[in-house]
Amino acid sequence: MNNNLFHNDTEWTLENYKNGLILARFYIDKQNKQISPITDSKIKSFPIKEWVPFFSKLRNNEFELLPFRVFPQAENSAAASLTSRSDIRLHTFTLSSKYAYMTMFCFEMSDLKVDIKPFIQISLERFYSKKKGYGIRLLKHLIKNAKQLNVVLTVWCENEKLKDYYINHGFKYCYQSETTGHYFMIFK
Repeated sequence: MNNNLFHNDTEWTLENYKNGLILARFYIDKQNKQISPITDSKIKSFPIKEWVPFFSKLRNNEFELLPFRVFPQAENSAAASLTSRSDIRLHTFTLSSKYAYMTMFCFEMSDLKVDIKPFIQISLERFYSKKKGYGIRLLKHLIKNAKQLNVVLTVWCENEKLKDYYINHGFKYCYQSETTGHYFMIFK
């Protein structure tokens, strides 16, 4: 297994996703007092000031924002926790509710298949829901805030069913990668 933080080519199993939710809940339930100020500081330090209200609004009674991506592929929970908290990329987050989570990172992208100008985006990565209906609640919460604040969301997915899921929730299909076969979609 390749646990390099910048390049992970291993496949996630259902067990990895379940462990990710356990890890997110651990941080929210047990360490939120220590982590919440880190999240606040990270949000306030964004060089893109338009994103400050977006990330601030993601946190409410149902959803919490962690200042890193949960990374549950390590051999044990202590290693997974360390790997998650060591994610050194500046603009990575995990949005979580009691039964669902999604990891994301923010960056500028230049892609002529999408736009002639570089654009700044929030890329959605790992997305898991333990109970029916909670994943869509999380996605709708994210989309509602993105729409209100003109934030661009992007996602790569690897199968037709997931592609259709995102399209049905307002994402626009852009293209399929020639190298990996993944579908690239955008919400703006």
